[in-house]
Formats: sequence, structure tokens, C-alpha cells
Amino acid sequence: MNSLLKSLFVSGAVASSILTSPVEALSDRGIFHPFRDSFFTGQSLERMISNHGLSMYEKEGKLVIEAPVPGIDESNIEITLEKGILTINGIRKRDESKETKYYYHSSNQFTYSLALPEMVDESNPEATLNNGLMQITFDMKEESQPRKIEIR
Repeated sequence: MNSLLKSLFVSGAVASSILTSPVEALSDRGIFHPFRDSFFTGQSLERMISNHGLSMYEKEGKLVIEAPVPGIDESNIEITLEKGILTINGIRKRDESKETKYYYHSSNQFTYSLALPEMVDESNPEATLNNGLMQITFDMKEESQPRKIEIR
């Protein structure tokens, strides 16, 4: 098990999709689970509160988080990090220069929030925006190695 999944598992932040095989996921379709599903929508509570579109993976000793932000200018995106919670806020504003009178959506706003694993070094994140994909990269802390304690 790689170190990122191990960290997520230990911290209790593992989504069931990480631990469930694709076969198990397919077999669960259409079955109501009273302790997991909403009574009103029949949809998994996990799915209702999930951050659609976010991807998180470990690559070359770094944690990479990707968020789709198509059509949103860099100046309209705010990224904050507070107490281990990464939040990405953005807004797509209507182009006021157009002379169109009727809009179905004049602006779109979004917020992604994600709890970072404990093994992430929060001191020096880097963010890039390329072709509508926001990529935020964190260094990983060195894994603590077991050490022998001498008895005196």
C-alpha cells in the first residue's frame, strides 16, 4: 500500500471507493443501504457531499491535487489553506461587454474543500493553472522510521 493511501486509511479519511473493488461497486447498484444512503434521494451520502471533479494522487514524492476550473480566469480563483483544510473558491463572471440581454446563468460560483493528509508538508505549496485545470502540489513529509529505544 503506498504511503498516501496508508496515511488516508490511518487518519480515517478514506472514501469507500478507494477500498471497494469495481466488482463490489457494480454489485451495490440499486440496493438501498439504510446506514449509508439518504432516505430522500436514495443516493449515497458520500456521493452527495463529495468534491466532484477533484483528483488527488502521489507522484514523485509530492501530493498533487487537480481541480477543474474551465473558463475561469486566474484572478477570480482564491486558494486558502487553514488548519489542514485546502479550499478553492472561484467565480465565473458574465462578460459585461456583450450586448446580450438574456442569460440563463450570468455567473457560476464553486467551492472545493479538502482535508489534507497529515503527511503533507503545508509550508510550501505551488499552484498552476493550465487549460482550465488547477494543479496544487505539496511536498510530502518524510515518513517516520521506527527506532529502537534502549532500556536503562
